Amino acid sequence: MEVKGNKTKQEGAPKPTKERVIAFLKSKGFKNAVLTVLYPLISLAVVLLVWLIAAKSLDKPLVLPEPKEALRELFIILGEKQIYEYGAMTVGRSFLSFILSAAFAFLFSIIGVLFKPFHKVMSPIVTVLRAAPTLPVIFLAVIWFDYAEVPVVIGFLIAFPLLYSSYYTALTGVDKNLVDMAKSFNVSKKNVILYVYLPSIRKPCLESMKSVISLTLKVVVAAEITALTKKSLGLLFRMENLTYNISALLALTVFTVIISFILEGIFSLIIWATGKVR
Repeated sequence: MEVKGNKTKQEGAPKPTKERVIAFLKSKGFKNAVLTVLYPLISLAVVLLVWLIAAKSLDKPLVLPEPKEALRELFIILGEKQIYEYGAMTVGRSFLSFILSAAFAFLFSIIGVLFKPFHKVMSPIVTVLRAAPTLPVIFLAVIWFDYAEVPVVIGFLIAFPLLYSSYYTALTGVDKNLVDMAKSFNVSKKNVILYVYLPSIRKPCLESMKSVISLTLKVVVAAEITALTKKSLGLLFRMENLTYNISALLALTVFTVIISFILEGIFSLIIWATGKVR
């Protein structure tokens, strides 16, 4: 009996660290994490290769410099305090327009689900906002608003219709059978929202927000360039464009793309974290 008990204790003992590491490396989660990092790196390598071939073929450094020249300029820019201050201001404007868009889109989508005529009124407005060309809208905004307000307004006008459509689709896509079942068991409205609606709309809503946040950043920068917004990445783009510094323009583009990746990465973490909470 004692030998059997010792055998049971050994079987129940935790695995050694080496075995746990090997098991983790063989796990599906680790492989997926590696592929998640690997695919973007392959994409980056392809882009750099095409860029290098194009630069070598054109052989006009003033028009299209090689990637190493843009990277050298990027490191110079990263060594300056101004880029972080201006970058923070641009990200702040992007977040402000994005948060306002998300809040109004979610509120209006709920009203649209509860009151169908409201959605029918909103549909053509959303269609017009999505179809309107961005640059003319920016020109009009420059006339009507202050230079600091233009990027926020443009970001809102671009993000709002996309988020409204996504939220409305997610809300109307909730399984009606689950809702009816909850009602038949006299589940409170609060619990129906918390345990039926929110789990159903969580992922599609966050996925749409993940894609829209980078688009918002892009149009905010475009609006800053046109409006000459003070203390912004757009202003830096405009200044380098006036001096025809292509390497700096490419470096600023890379910097903006990095910010976009970071913002999307934050939403990926939110999606992952909220998926773990049940």
